[in-house]
Amino acid sequence: MARYGDGPKTANTVFEAAAMHQQVKVMCIECRHHAVFDPHGLWWLFERRGWTGQFAMARHRFWCRRCSRLQGTKVKQAMITLTSDRATIILERPSERTWKRAIDRYRG
Repeated sequence: MARYGDGPKTANTVFEAAAMHQQVKVMCIECRHHAVFDPHGLWWLFERRGWTGQFAMARHRFWCRRCSRLQGTKVKQAMITLTSDRATIILERPSERTWKRAIDRYRG
């Protein structure tokens, strides 16, 4: 469930980020390389694969291509933040019907 910090409500899951129209920024802790994901497509990817969308768990699903190329193995050292920057990675979005059903379940 989204939480209130010192300011406005902040999302704790990929779905909440999509519902709040906030982009998801994933940054490598090692080299600071980052990508900004469209939250709707990212949520749909997690939903289809049955992955938990909580940021604390979702960060283990991302790996840095730059570090992996240098080290020869997948480096999973990601930090997730929310941003209003333009998305650099746009994944397949759910159908409008699927998205509206998910919103109804969330509100219900």
